[in-house]
Amino acid sequence: MTHLKDIEGRRAGISQFGSGSHSGLLALFQQEGINPSKVIFVRAGGMSSRVAAFTTGQIDLLAISPPYHLRLVDQGYPVRLNLFEKKVPWLQVALAARRSWVEKNERLAESVLKALAEGGYYALANPKEARAIWQKYLKLSDQRTEEETWTYFKKAFVADLSPDIQGIVNVRDFSIAQETPKAKNVRPEQFVTWEPLESLKRGKFFDSIRSRYQVSLY
Repeated sequence: MTHLKDIEGRRAGISQFGSGSHSGLLALFQQEGINPSKVIFVRAGGMSSRVAAFTTGQIDLLAISPPYHLRLVDQGYPVRLNLFEKKVPWLQVALAARRSWVEKNERLAESVLKALAEGGYYALANPKEARAIWQKYLKLSDQRTEEETWTYFKKAFVADLSPDIQGIVNVRDFSIAQETPKAKNVRPEQFVTWEPLESLKRGKFFDSIRSRYQVSLY
């Protein structure tokens, strides 16, 4: 394939229907004007199984997260599309809590958000220390894998922890609504308890932490 549009009539590898690998491709196809009904979705299992299916010609398209793509690059397969550059909105990481709990423990919820944000900024400001921790707990195998993981972290980091509304819409429409069609009637803002985050913004917490760590973000 030369262009993404060429996937119509061909096979795209996913782990299973309704999974992130499936719903993420559906969001991408909508953004790029591709008719998903013209794509043959093949349940090819986990990441390693999908990579094997791609290299043996069982599937024609594979969406893969870094650093796993290095295995394919080393075999001569070029990266045709970078989803960070295409900017397909998605809600990749979320903190889940009952709304009633957040309303009763708003200050504690704010503290959790503060710790999460500061951990990210600290890592970006102290990359040597952060990478040492990753090597210890993630068992990163080589320098290239570490570098790709670091690049992904920097690009994916959200400076003020604000969820992307269109990302929530995409998760709702292409993941949740596949199993629960009524979910499409729920406004995306209703999936988020906003007050703790808005309280931190009003208090200039994110301005303060950006100034303190002086990190360069993409």
